[in-house]
Amino acid sequence: MSLAHLLYLCNLFGSDEHSDCTVCFSIELDGTPAAKRPRTRKSTAQNLVDAGRKRIEDLPAHLLVLCGGSEYFSALYRTWRQEQPHPCPPHHKPLTTAETASSRGPLELPVAISSVSELPHVRAAIRFIYTGKLPHGAVATDLLQIRLQATRLKITGCVENIDAAIAVRVTSAAGVMELYNCRHLLPRAEEAPQSIAEILMACRKQLNCNCSEYLSTLQSTALGELLVWLFPDAPSVLSNPDVRKQMEALPGQAMEALLRADTFATDDEATVLLMLAYWLAANTDPKMTNETRLRLCRLVRLSHLNTAYLHGLLPKIPWLPISRQEHMFLCQYVAETDSCRRMSLLAAAAGKHDCKCPWYAAPPRPQARADVGHPYEWTIKEEDLAAYVDMATIKIPGGLSGSFANGASRLVAQGFEWYPGALWFNSNGVPEVALSCAVPAPFAVLTTANDVVGVASVHAQVAVFRWKKVAQKQNNCNRLYTRGSAAVPTAAAAPPRREVASSKMYGSADVVSITSGQAGGSSWRLTVFGKGVEKAPGASARLMQELAPYFYDRKLSGSVTFLARC
Repeated sequence: MSLAHLLYLCNLFGSDEHSDCTVCFSIELDGTPAAKRPRTRKSTAQNLVDAGRKRIEDLPAHLLVLCGGSEYFSALYRTWRQEQPHPCPPHHKPLTTAETASSRGPLELPVAISSVSELPHVRAAIRFIYTGKLPHGAVATDLLQIRLQATRLKITGCVENIDAAIAVRVTSAAGVMELYNCRHLLPRAEEAPQSIAEILMACRKQLNCNCSEYLSTLQSTALGELLVWLFPDAPSVLSNPDVRKQMEALPGQAMEALLRADTFATDDEATVLLMLAYWLAANTDPKMTNETRLRLCRLVRLSHLNTAYLHGLLPKIPWLPISRQEHMFLCQYVAETDSCRRMSLLAAAAGKHDCKCPWYAAPPRPQARADVGHPYEWTIKEEDLAAYVDMATIKIPGGLSGSFANGASRLVAQGFEWYPGALWFNSNGVPEVALSCAVPAPFAVLTTANDVVGVASVHAQVAVFRWKKVAQKQNNCNRLYTRGSAAVPTAAAAPPRREVASSKMYGSADVVSITSGQAGGSSWRLTVFGKGVEKAPGASARLMQELAPYFYDRKLSGSVTFLARC
């Protein structure tokens, strides 16, 4: 398309020239809307009145442009065409859209908005259909409001352009703070997971590169709230390797502000202690003072640890400044459920232990994780599974292993690492997976198999995928092959459809034994057993044939999804 033609289309926005429709903006009337009536081909104005809405502005528009750039307007136009009277008799020439519109007035396309203040943003979104450009100098608030309208009207390319513009703005500290101050306008993570993840990743990167600027301009509480927006909870941070690395890059003062924030969430305080362990392992600079380490350790709310950590792991952590005597007192304090007796214990410990620090005095953190409902997909290579069944361990010296798509070696919940640890085949030959739980890597070096005796539970679902072939469709636009002298179109190869073959739910009642961890491990190990599994040379030939529907791209795959607590 020529540049002159593009400029001509841009100038058509809001113009009566060649206009064949009208966009009608309306807001809700005060009071109770009128009762709904049977739908008829009455005017848009009457329909709006019946719906309890007030028409506030009209925008001359052009169907060819709107329908080509918005699924919303395209759907309205299709509905309008379907509601038109029966077509003319064969000997009559059918009326064009323009002729129909001129005979009954311009086609009216309703757009409902919540208030008059939204009008500039919805107009800007529609202008994008004509120009492909966003308003010059638009700030983050405006961009996010336009994004909301573009999402609602399903305008092609607008959301992507806005996300790109925001990514540019957050390359400065001022841009990050501007976005933070209007964060309520951002879409929810489940609505736009990729966009939100990329925006927050860019903000964290900027903060890591220029943290001194934030430290010098923000009070500790304000800095903590900003950090909670970027690192909302401990388990989801530790389950994402990229986010965990950005957390580890925080300076000590920022880490202190994050742990001090009352809005920083977790599934268990053990996960917060684990996050601190990762941070300390990544920050071994001798310039960091012992006072900084002590303050960070004091911010962990030890009285809210789960029992496996409180009794099993806590005494083995060398960098945690807690004596054997105070650990015994802490266990006694946690075990005492009567509030009066707890107060008496604190009074008895006066002068011996600092019972006003967060170890004892802080309330439990909010129970939440931002990745609830997000499936962490995992895969096992077909050739590794075959070698495992054939007992060809030389091909997989570390044992049968799998990996998560986000690069995590294992996922984190309740302060422990979780991963598919057993693959078994039920009586119907369908593969199922069971979760395993292990001491996390930073603490694995401190324990042995004999040290670890305990159980844990998690709210999660683990699934195995099956792939079904989709019927191929004939498509004349696809590549042609020659049969004799004629060119015959090939059938379009449709990708297989993924479905859940098996799944298992885990809840509070489903306890899993805690195993010794794997220090510095890069993957997880699992065992295979069940119907048809016979480990012997050449045994994989039959098993792989039966598993064919479960392989895609020569990988067995599934997912682990954390669930909200009931």
